[in-house]
Amino acid sequence: MNFLVDFWNQMETSSGPYVHPEDDLPARRIHEPIRSMSEYAEAFRADRLDDGKFHTTLLPKPYSGDLDNAEILILLLNPGLGPTDFKAECEYPEYRSEMMGTLRQTHKQHVCLDPKWAWTEGFAWWEQKFRRLAQEVAKRNPALSYFAALELIAHKVAWLELVPYHSRSFAGGFNLRSSEVAKDFVHSELKKRDRLIVVTRSVTAWGFAEGDSSSNLVLYPSRQARGASIGPGTPGGDAILRRIFGYK
Repeated sequence: MNFLVDFWNQMETSSGPYVHPEDDLPARRIHEPIRSMSEYAEAFRADRLDDGKFHTTLLPKPYSGDLDNAEILILLLNPGLGPTDFKAECEYPEYRSEMMGTLRQTHKQHVCLDPKWAWTEGFAWWEQKFRRLAQEVAKRNPALSYFAALELIAHKVAWLELVPYHSRSFAGGFNLRSSEVAKDFVHSELKKRDRLIVVTRSVTAWGFAEGDSSSNLVLYPSRQARGASIGPGTPGGDAILRRIFGYK
């Protein structure tokens, strides 16, 4: 087991709030507790949703996929937030169990790309993110359906969040121990293994500079970072197609 997973195994998960014991999250940055989709709706109606605060009643999402064997690591900023995040985690024990398995790395498949959770925010975001890549692969390989192409890409990719806690938007402004451990993991992997690392957001926060780009490291320029598209014709999309399928 790698040290990033070891780190997250130190977090208590029997009850919330779900914050790693080494993360000093200021109370002013933690959102009032929301424990269901109905409570989210009530907070929305009352205009009590603070976009920049973290929702620690939801499990953190520091990573997804097979951290040990994925050929490609995609680096992001932090998990977003929508009403179905509360519905899925609070009302569907199977979903929460799979999210726990992701955290412990006993569940290596992407929960956010499983069609049985197609109604969740995570599935909608990631299916759209990989859509053009999967379409391109299916077009070049007529024997593959769109979903088979999507599964093939997902099997090769893992992604990591710099900050693992959910928020509607990211306000930044402080350092977390979990962020430092995530960065240490990424930089150690870059040194010791032939993995492709695609930094779509916050290049400098992840500890890279523009001149660091190489055959194994793709850094998105600031003009492309906000949308963080990974379709064909983008730095990350083209690098993924080359790495997995040998496309020119």
